[in-house]
Amino acid sequence: MLPFKSFSSFLTFLRWVILSLGVSLTLLLIFRTACIHLDQNIYYSTVSNRVSHSMTETEIQNKNILKKIGAKEISFSAFNKIKKSNPFFVYEEGRLIYWSESENIPNYKFLKGVNKWSYISNSTGKYLSCRDTASMDGKTIEVFSLLELERIYSVENTFINNHTNPLLFKHIPVRIYISGKQTGQVIGRHGQYLCSFECSSSQQDFIYGTFATVIYVLLVLLVWVYFITEVLWKRKRKVMHVLFRIALFISFRLLLILLNLPEYFSSDEIFSSGYYASSFFSESIFDLVLNIFFSVYLLFEIISVVQHRKIYRFIYINKKTLMVRIKLGLSILLSWVFAVTYYLMIRSIVSNSTVSLNLIEDLDVSVLRILLVVSIISISFVFFYLVHLTLQVLWRLYKRYRIDSPMQLITLYLIFIAISAFIDPQLAVVSMCLTVFSLLSLLQGYPAILGKMKYQSFIYIFLFSLVSSLMIGTAIFYNGRNKVNQQMNRYGERLLYDRDEITEFLLQEASINIQRDGFIREKILSPFSDLTIVKDKIQKKYLSNYFNDYSVRVELLDATGEPFNTQTGQVTYNEYYNTVLVKSTYLNKLDLYSYNDHITNTRRYISVNKITSSNIVIAYIIIELESGKYSKNSVFPELVLDQKQVQENYKDFDYCILNNGKLETSYGYFNYDQQFINFIRNKRNNNIQECTYEGYYHIWLKGTDNAWIVVSKPYGIMDILISNASLYFLFHIVGILFIVLVHVYRINLQKRQVSYATKVQIYLNLAFFIPLLLVSVITLGYVNKNYEQSLMNRFINDSDKLSALISSRTIIQDRISKASVGELLLESDLTRVEQLDINIYGTNGYLLATNQPEVFRKGILSSYIQPSAYAALLESKNQYIVTTEQTGSLSYKSIYRLIRVPGTGAIAGIIHLPFFESKEDIVRQISSYLKIILNIFSIGFIILLLLSYLVAFYLTYPLKLITIGIKKTGLYDNEPIQWQSSDEIGRLVQEYNSMLIKLDESKLILANSEKESAWREMARQVAHEIKNPLTPMKLKLQYLLQRFNNGGSKPTDEELKQSFQTILTQVDSLSEIASSFSSFYKLPELQLEKVELNLLVKELVVLHQQQDQSGIQAHIPATPTFIVADKTMIVNILNNLLLNAIQSIPDMRTRNIDVYVSQKVDRVLIEIRDNGTGIPTELQSKIFVPYFSTKYSGSGIGLALAKRLVEDMKGTIWFETTADKGTSFYIEMPYYNE
Repeated sequence: MLPFKSFSSFLTFLRWVILSLGVSLTLLLIFRTACIHLDQNIYYSTVSNRVSHSMTETEIQNKNILKKIGAKEISFSAFNKIKKSNPFFVYEEGRLIYWSESENIPNYKFLKGVNKWSYISNSTGKYLSCRDTASMDGKTIEVFSLLELERIYSVENTFINNHTNPLLFKHIPVRIYISGKQTGQVIGRHGQYLCSFECSSSQQDFIYGTFATVIYVLLVLLVWVYFITEVLWKRKRKVMHVLFRIALFISFRLLLILLNLPEYFSSDEIFSSGYYASSFFSESIFDLVLNIFFSVYLLFEIISVVQHRKIYRFIYINKKTLMVRIKLGLSILLSWVFAVTYYLMIRSIVSNSTVSLNLIEDLDVSVLRILLVVSIISISFVFFYLVHLTLQVLWRLYKRYRIDSPMQLITLYLIFIAISAFIDPQLAVVSMCLTVFSLLSLLQGYPAILGKMKYQSFIYIFLFSLVSSLMIGTAIFYNGRNKVNQQMNRYGERLLYDRDEITEFLLQEASINIQRDGFIREKILSPFSDLTIVKDKIQKKYLSNYFNDYSVRVELLDATGEPFNTQTGQVTYNEYYNTVLVKSTYLNKLDLYSYNDHITNTRRYISVNKITSSNIVIAYIIIELESGKYSKNSVFPELVLDQKQVQENYKDFDYCILNNGKLETSYGYFNYDQQFINFIRNKRNNNIQECTYEGYYHIWLKGTDNAWIVVSKPYGIMDILISNASLYFLFHIVGILFIVLVHVYRINLQKRQVSYATKVQIYLNLAFFIPLLLVSVITLGYVNKNYEQSLMNRFINDSDKLSALISSRTIIQDRISKASVGELLLESDLTRVEQLDINIYGTNGYLLATNQPEVFRKGILSSYIQPSAYAALLESKNQYIVTTEQTGSLSYKSIYRLIRVPGTGAIAGIIHLPFFESKEDIVRQISSYLKIILNIFSIGFIILLLLSYLVAFYLTYPLKLITIGIKKTGLYDNEPIQWQSSDEIGRLVQEYNSMLIKLDESKLILANSEKESAWREMARQVAHEIKNPLTPMKLKLQYLLQRFNNGGSKPTDEELKQSFQTILTQVDSLSEIASSFSSFYKLPELQLEKVELNLLVKELVVLHQQQDQSGIQAHIPATPTFIVADKTMIVNILNNLLLNAIQSIPDMRTRNIDVYVSQKVDRVLIEIRDNGTGIPTELQSKIFVPYFSTKYSGSGIGLALAKRLVEDMKGTIWFETTADKGTSFYIEMPYYNE
């Protein structure tokens, strides 16, 4: 609890905090330039300290290395054990003998020098080098440790990009350079200048943006808390005050939108429109979150307005049935508007977010995705309460005014479904979901029990969660299908008109330049030239980065069409022509061909270049580009591809090409049989361009010459819609669990208890939910682990096969032949089929051959083996080793295996197979299992909800019987509970029945005792009541007897007549007393029925006005008011109360008696108000006690009898009185419901 005495003091505190934060934010914006300048100075100082500390650590590292060298522990195993703060390299007389990492090994010519510290800048980056030397066996040993300042790559993509050292510069963009004048922020050591750095932008900040963002977010949140607190504290304010508060909050929100403050000091993705932007009011995910907070505030305001007495009476008190029906229609309309608005908001979030919300097919977890999911679930609960308010109105109006036929409601819902289907088929799904939810809720009476912590309340919320999840799944399904449709159309057009004009143009330009290149011509004409130089030049100079998404093959053939050697070509021109060119399409562009392989789904461009000298062909250079079809486990192509060349992924699509209605070719898993072709033909004839068939989504496009292409993708409702709905249903359950915890906490504060049945049902659900969650996590973990293990075993087997193959075919004189292994890598079926990345290293750890030269040529990796693999295989003599490596942000595994010489077993080299667990395969497997688990969970949970309700009913039914029995337990007519069971409940029932027997025994004893006491009290009361009339009778008779006995004047006839009249009056009084006692103890059985109260009250008032001419006024509703009562008894009760009211008013006072009849939701209140003398305080507690009366005449039975009768009719009676101003008697009776 906060240390505040009241809400008022808390609001005052919030005002001061908000004011302080607002002033602080304003100052930060006004003095932004000065703040950033100060911020940069702090940043520069921090970076300088970090660099100095890192240089100190590097020097300590070098000392540890020198200790190893001094102890003659020069080996990879020894150096690998050194704690490494930065990569280091050991040279012996200029020859590299150890490297601590293989990603980037600088050339010795950049390292050598005499200074201990030096600055190095080359194509791979910028570094500080720390040099130390030692001498061993007369040889100079040099140790170089590199402190990375900036890393530069020749390509940039998802995994690798140019960056500064995050440990030093914290991802702040800086410029590192050498200045002769030592400008900028100087980095040096011991007075030696090394380099300078400064922020790339003069407006670049360090902590200013973060600090200002925190203040901004806190300010917004506290303003929201302030308004919410005001709503909770000032609930009973006037409607105008509420409207003013809402207008003020809306103005604040609009101000935030107009200012768009985060763009001034934060580039965080949460505030960026690059990830989410739907409208002017929601330009980022943060705006979306703010709008949700705004919606929650408005919901609180709506609740407070609806609870206002005037609004409440306007909604529920109606004089005409027509008005009731109008309000019912408006309630259904409002619920439909809320549901449609909710769906449109979800669809907007799904379609306008660059982050996929299809969580089944994309399992990545990110802050943005979490925020979006939480936002959707929050919106769901907001709209649930709005729909609940409309259903609550429906329920109360329906029950109160007893609408004759529910078909009117159903008809209205059906009308809205028809309207929705006309507007948008998706909205028809929403309307049907709303209809099912509303009708089920109204049928079970759920709107009346929300908030009572009953299990039915949770079923109500679960039911909406299920409906909401289906809406979310529908939005995701249709949005995903629209995106897939666009991709499939682009793919189909690419297949129909398969031309890459840019590639053709660039390849044609490259061909022209190659044929004109004099260097290439001279090398070909020279008999002693190394023609591999020609291949390298063609790839490096003429084939630009645009071709990075193609695999490149260059063949050099002589004038006869034969290869110059095995390194320049593998096939003859005739072989290549007969196998490839004859199947290709000639493009009439300088011997340029195109070939589409629909079996492997690849495209090739072939350029045949004739190199001439004096118009004589001296060579052929064949350049073949094949569209990248890399293995999903292949590592290096992921690194080589530049981000600019990454194309759309079409590998999940199947397709077929139809020509004149017949299948020409097909690709993929889908079976394009004749039945499907006929089905498509019928659809096409009906001008339909898409359909769903056998769990696949299909579209078709028309090409030229009666050619059609059909593109297909697995995209079923069950896979996408139902599975996503199940997952979001799980998120709803988590949200409900949070709500339950808050509710339980609130109940504990109010010292209330949760019912036993509710506890049983909640425990049953938890008993289902928790094991299922554990089994799901364990199963998915097992699937992932099993996939990793099977993949690793596969690559271990492949490495063994390749090792044996290389050993048998490429080893010459106990050494691997570089030419032979290069040829083997090109022709090996294993490498082609398995699409492996293969590197071959010599015994010195240097690269001999690879089938992925681009990754080494572009400097992404060096040509040296991993030091851990070198130590494990060449020094420790392990057969193979599996390592985990990382290049940029790409983490992958590698298999290193020894290649041994046949016969001797000597080590000839090492084979290296890098691979990584295909994210797509893992996601696909986990996704398939997740779909099954979630669908089972959703169905099982819904079934369990019903079963738990039945189980709880069965378990608590005997307890209810016992409760009813205990309520009915009294001195008479106690019946034992019939429950045939020997369990704990059965024993409890037996004990209860035994208690009844003992109670009967005690009852007899008590009854005798009470009977005696009752008779004594009865005798006393009867004696008292009879004594009152007997006394005047006795006195009168004694007076008459005395007149007769004295002999005096005899009583006259008139005196006798008066005396007899007095005696008869007293006899009547005795008769009345006897009748009162008889009516009290012998009440007739109540005949409860439907009674129209308004007419009854009106008749009673008219009757008394005629008899007593008293000022009695009736105030009754215009519409009939029906109650459940015994008509005779309620007339007697009201009559008695009216008589009491008349008698309570003194004669000298003008009578003013009012009878009010007012309607509540399920009760009717009757008030009889008089302006009499009131009831004294000391007598108020005795008003309903039998035989007590404030009048001289009367038995005191009337009000006691009235109380007993009212309570027997399930009503209540009470009074309020003010001395000398009057008394009001109230009777509250149950409203009659059909």
